[in-house]
Amino acid sequence: SLIRQLADQTDALLTDMASTKAGICSELADLAHRFVGSHPMCGSHRQGLDAADARLFHGATVAITPLPSTPPVLVDRITTFWHLLETRTHQLSPADHDRLVAEASHLPHVLACLTARLLTDEGLPLAAAGFRDTSRKAAGSPAMWGQILHENIEAVRQGIGRARADLDELDRALTDRDAEGLLHWLQEAHRRRQAFEVRDA
Repeated sequence: SLIRQLADQTDALLTDMASTKAGICSELADLAHRFVGSHPMCGSHRQGLDAADARLFHGATVAITPLPSTPPVLVDRITTFWHLLETRTHQLSPADHDRLVAEASHLPHVLACLTARLLTDEGLPLAAAGFRDTSRKAAGSPAMWGQILHENIEAVRQGIGRARADLDELDRALTDRDAEGLLHWLQEAHRRRQAFEVRDA
């Protein structure tokens, strides 16, 4: 891998920016004295030099995923590096990262793609801000996202199962004309969205 090539050429601390961590951290476990996994949670669906943003990392959350064998001094150094780029850091294991990023990033991408897939040619003229905001992630590179989802298959499949159960709950409320159940379903979504807003305030 490129990181192994770099490890042979420099004594520098090495990290990566991949969207999944369990695989790469396991593969490079023998380099735990040189490598600490990182995942900056930022960016957009846009690609190429025209999408470059000098403030890309400002205020972003970066997951740092050391192994049990990673020297604490290296964790401190990579944390300092990311703080110098004006990010917030969150430390967790590679396995926990992949489980949680599935619900925070990978499943939202799947659901954005679902929203885009369900828009018919007939409905297209009526699509506006709501569709644009909800489906934005579907504009990302299919090839890149196919690789990301493949690398995190089990966690994404678990998320799809939870989404299916949640939609079944909504469907039951609608089928039963259960206004209270419908309101509860929507209120829970609103509460979780507000929790995100408060976190970023």
